[in-house]
Amino acid sequence: MNTFKALALTCAAFTIATTPAASASPGPDAKLWSGSWHLNVDKSKFASPTTGEKSEVRAYRVSGNHVTMRSTVTTPSGKVMRWGYSAATDGKWYLTAGNPTMDHIKLIGVSGTQMKAETLKLKKPSGTGTLTLSEDGKELTLDRTGGAAGADHDVMVFDRVE
Repeated sequence: MNTFKALALTCAAFTIATTPAASASPGPDAKLWSGSWHLNVDKSKFASPTTGEKSEVRAYRVSGNHVTMRSTVTTPSGKVMRWGYSAATDGKWYLTAGNPTMDHIKLIGVSGTQMKAETLKLKKPSGTGTLTLSEDGKELTLDRTGGAAGADHDVMVFDRVE
């Protein structure tokens, strides 16, 4: 076999071996994520009174790398907002419904206990976030930025509902 042919076969084998690993992102651990979560207002830190929430209840359902989230939020003014999404952790854009600050979300699985999120509103970036579960699966932290030029930075802590 000549040198060129050997090099071509080696490159082809390397490409085949590494492509699936490079494109796959870890799926969330369904046992840890799935369930209901209540916002712990005392542990949470909001950038301003307008980004704060009086309460929030989230429900996550996970199957493989697919995440469905439904939320009921009580805003600082007392208005109730229901919103949610259904998205895979594959880095692609998915529609959201009910949240006036976003209309699309992109999830990327980092590990079984962490996901990164980006949001769009009318095709413009509207926020980013990192969702991290505690090792025991009892606490969920959402570290998010958004608002004008990403100026709002909130850290929201949710407790698992038993």
